[in-house]
Amino acid sequence: MKKIFYTNKVHLEYNFNSLLSTLSIMKKFENESLKDSEFKNYIQKNLNISSKKKLFDKIIKIHDWVNENIQYQEDNYDETIIAPRILIYICKGDCDDFALITKTILKYFNINSNYILLAKEKNNYTHIANVIDFQNNLLYIDATMKISKFPKQYLYYKIIKG
Repeated sequence: MKKIFYTNKVHLEYNFNSLLSTLSIMKKFENESLKDSEFKNYIQKNLNISSKKKLFDKIIKIHDWVNENIQYQEDNYDETIIAPRILIYICKGDCDDFALITKTILKYFNINSNYILLAKEKNNYTHIANVIDFQNNLLYIDATMKISKFPKQYLYYKIIKG
């Protein structure tokens, strides 16, 4: 790896402008990881997804790979965002790391996705996952869960395009 992008102690306040700043950092990490040949080779080798596979099967394979290979671990202090090209070696992260690597791998395989922010209270977003526009429906993808199922305790959500 030529350059390591690893941000720690990114302070997340529970307002939307701070979240947009965090999402901007995540987008930067996504793009840098997709330019990294070592990361791309790792993903190609370890996921081994044929271009002939159906779209839904590709999505499931990516979800399952992230769920089985990355261990959920809360951040020790404040908020830490780990670039996907680093996460494949650390293999531990929280929901933003799961969402980021999932989105990055989906993009690597030419599958467009968005982030979905979830909140139990209005404008207090505490969880992030991915959504895909699939057959005129939104497909919720949360690799922190063995089976992606929209958590009922979250009453509010916001989809972040891009």
